[in-house]
Amino acid sequence: MASRWRPLAAQLIWWQPVEDSPRNPARVIAQVLDLGTFEAGQRLRQLLGERRPPTTPPLTMPSSDNGIKMRTIVDLPEAERAQLDLLCRQRGLSRAEALRQALRLWLEQQKPSHGEVFGLWRDRPEGSLELQEAMRQEWDPC
Repeated sequence: MASRWRPLAAQLIWWQPVEDSPRNPARVIAQVLDLGTFEAGQRLRQLLGERRPPTTPPLTMPSSDNGIKMRTIVDLPEAERAQLDLLCRQRGLSRAEALRQALRLWLEQQKPSHGEVFGLWRDRPEGSLELQEAMRQEWDPC
């Protein structure tokens, strides 16, 4: 890898020595875009200048649905971002994958269980139609 890419590679490809980092700077660029700070982005901009990066096959990250359907920006307080980064490093995950996993867990928790939904009327002495009629009689001015 060219020496000008080494500082970014050392910062963003922490799981291997810089000497073992990919020879193609596209991986470093991908890491800057995925995990980099604003300063890393500025350094990348200086390295690339106004020219476009070399054409390479797109790098894909695995996801649960085998394809990314939407991109979004998430604003995190610095303390939470630092904690997220630490956990991602420990587990070898990108921020995006960690947030996808967290979202899946949260969505699963939001689903009502069948016991919470079905059989809501089972302990009532009257059926739902009888209750409906009784409630409508309350509206009757007689």
